[in-house]
Amino acid sequence: MKKFATELNLNIKDFNKCLDSGKYKKVIEDELALAKSFGVSATPTTFINDFIIKGVQGLSYFKTRIEIALGGN
Repeated sequence: MKKFATELNLNIKDFNKCLDSGKYKKVIEDELALAKSFGVSATPTTFINDFIIKGVQGLSYFKTRIEIALGGN
């Protein structure tokens, strides 16, 4: 993560301080557990009502799923 922070030109001192403190570790762990409880195992994952779309999909796929969710065919 520190490598990405450098590539993104973040303030490395502040980033390292935050990361090393573990301040947000519990929040991240809780969010990961919640995602897993919904069946999320990869990104991107999109929910349309109770339908789970895993991975990258085209616009037409999303349009179709939204139309179905709205009661269309």
